[in-house]
Amino acid sequence: MSDLESMGVAFHIAGLLIGLSCVVYILIQNRMDKLQKKLYLYMLFILVLNTVSEIFITLITPHRFESAALPDIISFSKYVYFLTHAAMLPLLGYYVLSITGRIMSFTPIRHVIFNLPVLAVETLMLTNPLHHQCYYYDKITIEYHRGWGVTILYVVSAFYIVYFIANLFSSWKAITAKRRVALTYFVSVVVIGIGIQLIFIKLRVELFAEALAFLGLLLAVEDEANLVEPELGVYNRKALQIDLDNLIANKRRFHIICIKLESADSVRRMTGTSNLTALAATVAAELEKFVKRYNIYYLMPDTFVLTLTRDKKEEAKEKALRISDRFNKSWHYNNVDIILSAATILAGIPDDIDNVEDIFNTADSSLPRGHQKCMIGKDSLGYILRRRTVEDAIQRCIDNNGVITFYQPTVCADSLKVYGAEALMRLHDERLGEIYPDEFIPIAEQIGLIGELDDIVLRQVCRFSASGVPEKLGIRSINVNLSVLQFIQPDIVGHINKIVDGCGADRSQINFEITESVDAADYAKTESVINKMKQSGYRIYMDDYGTGYSNVSALFSMDFDVIKIDKSILWGAEKSEFGMVLLENNIRMFRQMRKGILVEGVENREQTELLQRLGVDYLQGFFFSRPVSENVLVELLENGSL
Repeated sequence: MSDLESMGVAFHIAGLLIGLSCVVYILIQNRMDKLQKKLYLYMLFILVLNTVSEIFITLITPHRFESAALPDIISFSKYVYFLTHAAMLPLLGYYVLSITGRIMSFTPIRHVIFNLPVLAVETLMLTNPLHHQCYYYDKITIEYHRGWGVTILYVVSAFYIVYFIANLFSSWKAITAKRRVALTYFVSVVVIGIGIQLIFIKLRVELFAEALAFLGLLLAVEDEANLVEPELGVYNRKALQIDLDNLIANKRRFHIICIKLESADSVRRMTGTSNLTALAATVAAELEKFVKRYNIYYLMPDTFVLTLTRDKKEEAKEKALRISDRFNKSWHYNNVDIILSAATILAGIPDDIDNVEDIFNTADSSLPRGHQKCMIGKDSLGYILRRRTVEDAIQRCIDNNGVITFYQPTVCADSLKVYGAEALMRLHDERLGEIYPDEFIPIAEQIGLIGELDDIVLRQVCRFSASGVPEKLGIRSINVNLSVLQFIQPDIVGHINKIVDGCGADRSQINFEITESVDAADYAKTESVINKMKQSGYRIYMDDYGTGYSNVSALFSMDFDVIKIDKSILWGAEKSEFGMVLLENNIRMFRQMRKGILVEGVENREQTELLQRLGVDYLQGFFFSRPVSENVLVELLENGSL
C-alpha cells in the first residue's frame, strides 16, 4: 500500500469516527420528528456507509489477486459507494432548504425538477455494470479507472452546490447569524474536498471534508440544547423567535395558537407542588395530541405557543376550539383530578398579526377582564395591538412632557370646605390623545415604567406645593398615589425624600396613598416602610379599602393615618340594607381604631348628608369636583367655586 493510499485510509477512518459520533449524538437527543433532523441523519448514514466502503476497498485491493472473488467484491463495494454518494448532494440541498424554510413552498413540480439531475445520475450509476461508462476495473490489473459518467456526477454535484449557495444567500435574512456561518462553512469545506479529490484522484479527502462539515453543522445547527426545555421536551422562547423570523422572512402564511394557563398558581397550591414545570409537562404532553412536538413552544410557566404551518384557516380554528374544549375537562395531575382553566388565542399570520414583536406581545400580555375562553382572529386581538401603541405612547409621554397631574379636591365632612387634594396621573400623547389610568397603569407596571411615571407626578406635586399657592387657597396637603411596585423598591423612602427635599416641598404637606391589595408576603416590609415614611414626616393613607381581599387584622396593625373607603361600599349602602350595615360597621370599626376616614365616590347631597351623620372626616367625589388640571383647580378655589 502506497503512502497516499495509507493517508487515504487514515482520512476515511477519521471521517468514519466523526460520522459515527454525530450519529450517536443525534440519536441520544431523540428528536427525530423534524424533517431537518431526518435529512441530517440520512446523510450521516450515507457518509458512514461510504467511508466503510472506501476503507474496505483500499485495504483489500493489494490482495485482489489472491482470490477470484475479491475483484467482484471490490467492484460491488464501489458500486454501492457511487449509488449512495450520488444521493448525498440532493439530500444536502433539501437539508439547506429545510433550514432556510424554503422547502415549505416547494410544489410537486419543483420537487420533480429538483430531483431530475440526480435521477439521471442514479440511473447512469445503476446501469454502470452494463455500459461501464462511469467507472470500470481493468480486467488484467484490476485497477480502478474513471469514465465520463463520473464527470457527469461532478457536474450534477456542482449544480446542487450552486443551487443551495444561491438559496442560502436568497434566504440570508431568514436564518440566524450562527446558522449562516455554519452553512457557509459547510458548503466551503465540501467544495474544497470535492475539488481536491477531483484534481488529485488518489488523495482521498472528499469524505473526510464532508465529515468535518457535518461536525460543524452538528455543533452550530443540530445541537438544540439551548432551544429545548429539558423537562418538557418542547422548544423554548429562543426557538420560537428563530422559527418565527424564518417563517415571516419567507412570507409564509401560518397560524399561532397561544394558550395561557389562568389557574396554574391555584392548582400548584391545591396539589402541594412547588414546581410549575411539572404541571407544564403534563400540559405539553397533552398538546402533542393536537400538533407535532416541534410545533410546541413553552414561553413561561403559564404560557404555550403552537405554530400551525400547514393548517388552513378553518382547520386552525377547529383545532383551537378542540384545545379550548380540552381545558374544560379535568386533568389527572399529581394524583389529583383538577380543572385547569386556560384561555386559547388563535391568530393568523399575516392576516391578524404581521410581525414577530406583536406575536410575543400576544403571548406575554395579560388578558383583559371578562375575556372569552377562546379568542379567534383580529377582532379578539384588538387589545394586543392597542397595548403596543400604548406602550409606545407611555415612553413618548415620559420623553416629551406628556405626563400631566390632575387634582381632585377633598373636603372636610363637617364644614364641606376644601381640605386637600388627590394627585391623579393622566397621559396626553401627541398621537393617541388622552390615555386614562385604567389602561396605561397596568401596562406601565408590566413594562417597568411605572416608577418613572410616579416620580414625574411626585415632582410636579412637590413643585406645586412648594410654590405656596395650595396653602394660600386652603389646601393643607396633597395626596400622591404610590404603586405597590414602587413601594417595595429598595430604599424607597430615601428616594422619595430626595425628590421632595430637592423640590423644596414641606414633607408634612405631602401624603402617600397605598392600595389595600398588598400581598400578604409583603406585610412585614410594608409595615417597615410605612413606619420609615411616617418618621420622615409624611402621612399615609390606605387607598381603595373594600376592593381587595386583605387580612384586615394584619393591615390595620400598620400605622395608617387615614382609611379611604372605596366608592363601591358607599354606593352599595344605597342599594340594600346589607350594604348600609357594611358601611356603618366599617366606619364604626375605623373610629374605634382611631383612624381618619375618607369616603370616595360622593355624587349627591343625600350621600353627603348620610356620611355627615355617620361621622366620617373627609369626602371626595364628583359632587364637589371632578379631577381638574392645576390651573383649573387654582381658578376654582380663587373664585370660591368649591
